[in-house]
Amino acid sequence: MLNFVGNVNINKVMKFKPYSIMDRLGLDDNCQFEFFFSYLDHYYQHLSKLYDMSNIIDIKAFLLRGVSKILDIEQSTYLLASEKRDLNSILVLTRTALDYFSVLNLFYNKTSNEEERLFRIILYELDGLTTRIKMLQHKTDFDPKHISKQDYDNIIQQCTSAREADKKVCEYLRSRLSYFSFVDTVNNKIISNNLWKYKHIENQEFYSWKELYNMYFNDNVSSFSQHYLSHYVHGLAISDIQYFSEKGGFPNIHLSMGISIMGHLLKMIQNTFTDDIKELDEEFKADIIPCFLNDIPQEIIAEISDEISHHRTID
Repeated sequence: MLNFVGNVNINKVMKFKPYSIMDRLGLDDNCQFEFFFSYLDHYYQHLSKLYDMSNIIDIKAFLLRGVSKILDIEQSTYLLASEKRDLNSILVLTRTALDYFSVLNLFYNKTSNEEERLFRIILYELDGLTTRIKMLQHKTDFDPKHISKQDYDNIIQQCTSAREADKKVCEYLRSRLSYFSFVDTVNNKIISNNLWKYKHIENQEFYSWKELYNMYFNDNVSSFSQHYLSHYVHGLAISDIQYFSEKGGFPNIHLSMGISIMGHLLKMIQNTFTDDIKELDEEFKADIIPCFLNDIPQEIIAEISDEISHHRTID
């Protein structure tokens, strides 16, 4: 495993090792990445057919949408890296995957009560919708040098329609908040400001992004995500300082991060869709695992399968 991106030691950045048995077998990062991606995608392809993916307040559909977005990101980073192209985009996408995972982790691991989980999800959706409504309220003056009057009017109409539709959804979601059993104990600021990152329902204190990272990663990975990767997201100095040094080598941080994130998502799905995945696990063991481990003794394959089935994917 390649340990350095510039002067950042990836083994120190990660809180956990990916899949100890596969490490002991000497399977490289690419093989492990493809394994976890295939397993997670195997779950998603089947489960997404069982739930209404367009339902924004369905707890299981919300998780599956998050998994889908992370799978898309991981596939993009893998394809870019396989061509040894554009490390800057790879690191930006890696940070995006960490952010998505941190949201899912707050909702599905740190919020154990299903009712409160839905409460957070509704606040999360309200936060996005109200932000989009504000954005759609900004009206650009018509300039015939850049756009025809007809096209301009069409765009204004589309923005108006989208804004009104979003307002109706917000009204519906806010009405749903009144049905939660604990709503009388919720701090008013949480609801009025859509504070889905709140720490306790009684006050308006909320988690920072670093604190969200720290919920599942150690302080090193939090600092790494907050500072190092943000230089690539925002075009800051480190992305310039290391530009030519990165041209000479292609570090595999996206693999280490991707393996860890997808491993945790597997566990999240196993805990959320317990009744839905029993047959899926058997299919994966029989049809897909041997493709990755075709030179491995059957007793080792059985050990790996058992570890996966009993939710011990991550050390």
